[in-house]
Amino acid sequence: MTQDDTAARLDNLEMKVAFQERLLSDLNDELVHHGQRIGHLEKQLKELKTVMEHMHALLEKPSVPEVDERPPHY
Repeated sequence: MTQDDTAARLDNLEMKVAFQERLLSDLNDELVHHGQRIGHLEKQLKELKTVMEHMHALLEKPSVPEVDERPPHY
């Protein structure tokens, strides 16, 4: 193997390492972004669950008195 071949192989390896470092950095950025998005969605889901529970509680309570109830003076 000549010195030129060795230099070419070393350059090729350096390019591959640089590409892999960039890829790892990009993947890490995406992972952080997805983690933040999941956190935001979990917060929204919790808020929606609270609203749904409140709505359910309101629906269980009768808001209008029953029709056959007579006023006290009868």
